[in-house]
Amino acid sequence: MQFDLTISGQTQLGQALNAVITAVSNEALRAAAEELRSAVELQFLTEGSAYADTPWLPRKARRAQLQSWPLLIRSGRLLRSLADERDPEHIEELSDGQLLFGSQVPYAAAHQRGTRHMPARPLLTAKMLAG
Repeated sequence: MQFDLTISGQTQLGQALNAVITAVSNEALRAAAEELRSAVELQFLTEGSAYADTPWLPRKARRAQLQSWPLLIRSGRLLRSLADERDPEHIEELSDGQLLFGSQVPYAAAHQRGTRHMPARPLLTAKMLAG
């Protein structure tokens, strides 16, 4: 990454420094988003044990007999919406030094937090950001 600065006054100096800080910050956030996408894939592959204190709880015995696919991967829609930046349901926005990251899949929040009928199976965790 290359920056060219021409400074001819204190006001321009401040503007130039802000431009550099913003560019560096956005680059760091893009890298963080890339890491999050990879971490989400690993979280799905390990059924939650990669970035959580305990792995996702298994299906109840009766449902496990009926469903042979891995936890949270039936069609792959939820995983794609988090791990593929080109997916139309993927959310990844940089604005004012902040990264908004997530999924527009309606049931993503239910899996993240759980419901009264289903245990939480966190898709995104603080450990993913810790590296």
